[in-house]
Amino acid sequence: MEDEFEFNELEGLIPDNENLKNSGNLNFDKFINSLRNNSLGIEYDTLEELINLFLDEEQFDKALQLADFVLERYPYSPEIYHLKAIALDGLERNEEALEYFDKAILYNPTDPDIFINKGITLDSLSRFKEAIECFEYAKKLDEENIDAVFNMGFTYERMKDYQKAVQCFQKVLKSGEGISDCHYELGYCHDALENYQESVNHYKNYLEINPDNFVAWFNLGTVYTKQGKVLKSIECYEMSLLLKNDFTSAWYNCGNSYAELGRLDKAIFCYKTYLEHKNNDPLALHNLGNTYYEKGDFDNAIKFLDKAISIDHDKWDSFYVRGNAYYGKNDFTKALEDFKSAVILCPDFSELWYSKADAERILGKFGDAKSSYERAITLNPIDDKSYVDLCDMLIGLKDFLYAERIANDFIKAMPECAEVYYEKAKYYMVVDDFKKAESMINIAFSLSPEDRFEYDINKDWPKLVRFLVSKTS
Repeated sequence: MEDEFEFNELEGLIPDNENLKNSGNLNFDKFINSLRNNSLGIEYDTLEELINLFLDEEQFDKALQLADFVLERYPYSPEIYHLKAIALDGLERNEEALEYFDKAILYNPTDPDIFINKGITLDSLSRFKEAIECFEYAKKLDEENIDAVFNMGFTYERMKDYQKAVQCFQKVLKSGEGISDCHYELGYCHDALENYQESVNHYKNYLEINPDNFVAWFNLGTVYTKQGKVLKSIECYEMSLLLKNDFTSAWYNCGNSYAELGRLDKAIFCYKTYLEHKNNDPLALHNLGNTYYEKGDFDNAIKFLDKAISIDHDKWDSFYVRGNAYYGKNDFTKALEDFKSAVILCPDFSELWYSKADAERILGKFGDAKSSYERAITLNPIDDKSYVDLCDMLIGLKDFLYAERIANDFIKAMPECAEVYYEKAKYYMVVDDFKKAESMINIAFSLSPEDRFEYDINKDWPKLVRFLVSKTS
């Protein structure tokens, strides 16, 4: 029961009185009443020890009640003010806690622990500057106080001033105290500072001491992911899951890593396991749909992307991948609808405009396709696919003047690219200007010598056309 405490944990601090017991536990209400009746004869120091014991067991309400009783008898006790403040902080009554820290400081202004605990409470209220001032003052009172330095590091970490946090944790580490915790925090801070190898080293040191910390294994995995060490990241995520099988973040990240390796079935398993716990996560649904798309399973891709879009209507990449899945099913009308939605949500991504143009071209919407290709080229002036497909479409429409202009723009944008000249040669072949076509092919051969072969422009033009199409498709 909530008002009971195991009697044998009280270590002889309370007289072995059967009236205070309930099935071997301390009946706290009876205990407080006995104190008020002064029937137990417990001294001040013992009461202080009892408050500390309740605080250690995180029974903050009992610690608070006992502290209040002691303060009735000893109303100017800085030690009890301090303990009452800690109890209030544990009950998340932070502002009240600060009042009692200040009362403790008023009567005992030289105890660094009071300033440290006040700083911790200020940190929890995001009053970081004041928290740092408390830790600095605690250091001034006791230059060797490592707790002050560690907590200062933690506050700097919360302020995202990771460099100062690192300096604090390194100082604590050199003292030989708090080695395990320091390695963990240094791993976190170096990750935030993008010092990834330093982060790896500290997390590994931490895990040598605490191999069962599933969060640390997960964090190490995320750092390996940032380093591009995908296999190592998977090892860490799987170790994290071995320790805590329902750790959803590890399932999600493991899915991402398997997807990056192209191990699509394993990625799908990880995403589905994650979604058993968080079935309405649009990002995970998107990734699962995208993995099915990469696998060529367009129906399942559409199924999960439908759900992602129903939850997050503004996720342009879900529209884009679903459009590609419809494209893979030759449903170009639905593909175009999704590409249109995608460009509305993300109008500055050239690849979306290219896909939209491609679907419009296939559906015979040539005017729209022309505008979309032009938009793609404007956004990405070295978008070779848009140049090539627009030029080919214009040639097919016999708009040779505009096709030549696009081919010339292509050359200006990418003068060192052989494909540019193959495209222009293809144009000249179509308009029967074999001499200019030959000139373009020779320039391309000079840029890409491995393509060179002997030919007669007049006799081998069917072979040349097939070659040019292969080089520009």
